[in-house]
Amino acid sequence: MGRPEKPILTPNSGLFALAQWLRDQRTTARLTYTALAETTIYTATTLQRATNGERIP
Repeated sequence: MGRPEKPILTPNSGLFALAQWLRDQRTTARLTYTALAETTIYTATTLQRATNGERIP
């Protein structure tokens, strides 16, 4: 498995909740960002940025 993810550092409670939910989904299903992206309209990079609390997709 890869490196541990960085802590979610955002004052935006909605973005924090989204980031945590995405991380939980990815961990529970053992999916990569690429696999998650295949089921959405977003790219793997966009999902990864959302899970870091950097941006809302």
